[in-house]
Amino acid sequence: MADEEFSAFYAATYPRLLGQLMLLCGDRAEAEDALQEVFARAAVRWRRLRSNQAPEAWVRRVALNLTRMAARHSRPAWARIRPGRRRAVG
Repeated sequence: MADEEFSAFYAATYPRLLGQLMLLCGDRAEAEDALQEVFARAAVRWRRLRSNQAPEAWVRRVALNLTRMAARHSRPAWARIRPGRRRAVG
């Protein structure tokens, strides 16, 4: 029963979430990787998630977090440094 519910949830939400993540990260493969990871996590937690009022929101939030972490770690170190405020001279 739980497997059938999860399969239905996956089929109903995957296309929508994929589109949302593709807009965020601009790369279909990266969006698919994040979704596969988060759906694997959701499958393990499905009994608890299905009683949640919005399991899709949980999946979306975790997928967004994974995508942001991947983007943060893929930038070179020099690009992560924020320059300080410049003061006007004079």
